[in-house]
Amino acid sequence: MIYNSPLPIPDSIHQNYDLDVNEYWNHLDKLEDLDNQKEAIDQYGVLQNLNAPFQHKTALDIGSGIGQTMLALKKHGFDVYGLEPSPSFYHKAIEWTGFDSDKFQLSSLEDASYPENTFDYISFLNVLEHVYDPDKAIQQTLNWLKPGGLMFICIPNANWLSAKAMNLIYKCMLRDFVTNTSPMHIPFHLYEFNKKSFLKNAVKNGYEIAKIEAKTSLPVHKIDQLLSPIQRMTGTGLRLDVWIRKTRT
Repeated sequence: MIYNSPLPIPDSIHQNYDLDVNEYWNHLDKLEDLDNQKEAIDQYGVLQNLNAPFQHKTALDIGSGIGQTMLALKKHGFDVYGLEPSPSFYHKAIEWTGFDSDKFQLSSLEDASYPENTFDYISFLNVLEHVYDPDKAIQQTLNWLKPGGLMFICIPNANWLSAKAMNLIYKCMLRDFVTNTSPMHIPFHLYEFNKKSFLKNAVKNGYEIAKIEAKTSLPVHKIDQLLSPIQRMTGTGLRLDVWIRKTRT
């Protein structure tokens, strides 16, 4: 893993996540396409050899925000639950999605609790880079997953070519600065990962990597736009998609 030293761990979780919901989600009125996870849900069906809709399948969205991924999962038949550490996001999600409050748990991942072997699918999007102990977090969520179930982890790729290019530019400018651990805004990225991170962790924790793939995303700046074709050819895009299958009981 790549990480900051010392880690920018806040005094309390609220320092990072108790944010103004209207400011953070200022594009709320534009979230008209609630099928924002169709690619991932289709991949779930392929890896599990199942056809949608996925009735009788239970899903957990970790870091559920205001519930847009939960709505997408529900659309495809899942009985869906959400875990969210931000009180403002949690209350907005209940209001905005129309889900009953018992579908949500207001808690940090570290303090959350679900029965073992509960979920067929766990959606873990842009969260693992923020938790204080990623290895422990994976162990914890694997316990919640049913044997044979899948967990989809989407995280920034530590091998993102644009970040390496920008870091080289800063180094040539004699600037003590990096771009890849999100130093410009909270919540900071405490860790970053590449494919080797999960290949090693799979051996340690006894799970199967069903699929792992680096993908390009929408360009975040001009340098990223210029490097996008190279990123697609070399697997050095911003996004790393990891599909974990629980093999133990």
